[in-house]
Amino acid sequence: MVCFHEIIGPILAMVAVILTILLFRKTIDFQAYRELDSNYMEVLKISIERPFLLQKKHWEMNSEEQKNI
Repeated sequence: MVCFHEIIGPILAMVAVILTILLFRKTIDFQAYRELDSNYMEVLKISIERPFLLQKKHWEMNSEEQKNI
C-alpha cells in the first residue's frame, strides 16, 4: 500500500518548483522595469539641466519649421 508521505512529497516538490519559476520571472520583470525607470530618470535630469537639447514636438511647430526637418 502506498504511504501518504510518498504521494505528498513529490506533489509538494512540483508545487515548489512551479512557484520558484513564477517568482523568478516576476523578479526579472521587476528588475527590468526598475532599470527602465532609472534610465528614464537620467534622461529627465539631463533634459532639465540642458533644455536646449529638447526639440519641439511636431504638432507645436509651424509649417515652415516642419519643412526644415
